[in-house]
Amino acid sequence: MQKLRYTGPCLPPPEVLAEFPNWVFAVDEEDVEGQDETTIRPESQQLYISAETEFTAADVTLASGAVHPTIITMEDKKPQAEERKPQALDVWNGNGWWGMVNCGESWRVSEDWGARSDDPKVFPLRVDARLKWSNGSRLSFTIHSDGSMKESSN
Repeated sequence: MQKLRYTGPCLPPPEVLAEFPNWVFAVDEEDVEGQDETTIRPESQQLYISAETEFTAADVTLASGAVHPTIITMEDKKPQAEERKPQALDVWNGNGWWGMVNCGESWRVSEDWGARSDDPKVFPLRVDARLKWSNGSRLSFTIHSDGSMKESSN
């Protein structure tokens, strides 16, 4: 298996995300032993969130003030990178990855997260991507306990 490849439920650890915030699927490497269609690798550019970026590093600030490294799964590619919406979050809590999914109209806590949507220490939570979009604007939003999302002004 090649260096900096993560397959299936395995995600890059926080220290790797600090160096390589943008990730893409390694679809041309599916025939490599230990890899499949879920394998991700660093994107070739790491300066901004591009139309090719499929995952990007962020930080989540919980209502309690705790900040955790996060990786955002982006919506399928669109002509303009900035038109894409976040589809899921995986948050590193120090012991493991926990997640949330965008269900279209609202965000839902993954059953395995160990947090409840009514937990006042967690919600509202703010997500701030570490990189800006290619046009210089920032990907930043807040998720409330009712699952609603509000994009932050850039």
